[in-house]
Formats: sequence, structure tokens, C-alpha cells
Amino acid sequence: MPNYWTLQITYGGTAKPLVEERKDLNCGTMEERAWIRQIRERLYTTGFEVQTAPGTWEFISPFRIHTALLIMQDRKYTP
Repeated sequence: MPNYWTLQITYGGTAKPLVEERKDLNCGTMEERAWIRQIRERLYTTGFEVQTAPGTWEFISPFRIHTALLIMQDRKYTP
């Protein structure tokens, strides 16, 4: 059974930061340590996107990211 992870990213202004969560992530066929390293590298070099409205995406620069936590889940949340 594969491990499932939640990526929790805190970003935005320091007075009221926002939190984005991506649940049920797994490494697939990739080795887990390499997968975690790849997430870190990609997040802090290219940033990520957030859907702010249907059809509207906002690019979040790596400079706006405060923290990124990768938390191991006890189970998969979505079927």
C-alpha cells in the first residue's frame, strides 16, 4: 500500500498568510526520498498555481512562500 501525503503551503502577506493544501499525493513508481526532494526543488524554484475562481489561476511566486509542509496521511481521503 503506498503512502499518501498532504502538501500544506503557507504563502502571501505576513499579516494574514493564506494556506493551500494538496491532499492524497503519492510518489507513484518513483523512489519516495527522490520524490520529496523533487517537490521541494520545484516548489522553491518555480512556485505553484492556485485556482482563485473557475477558469482563473493565480501563479504564486516562490518568494511569496513562507513554509511548505509535507505531512504523511493515515489514509487516502478521496475515493
